[in-house]
Amino acid sequence: MRELHDAWDGAADTHPGIAIIGGDGSRELLVLDLRREPAPVLLVDITSSGWDSAIRQADDVRQLIDRIEAGTFEFDFED
Repeated sequence: MRELHDAWDGAADTHPGIAIIGGDGSRELLVLDLRREPAPVLLVDITSSGWDSAIRQADDVRQLIDRIEAGTFEFDFED
């Protein structure tokens, strides 16, 4: 994860409060928007120019974990 954060260092200006927590194994990164409380889990493309293109995956980390553990989590690529 450290490498992803280092690679995204310049993008912090367009994604203030970003915390990368994973990805889909391709172009999409699973991130937290730490400007919000609780922080929503969002999906952003590696070429994203800002939060406006982020797609909500879960309301917070707890909801994401619950859905993963229940086997009901699937990436949502539609806005």
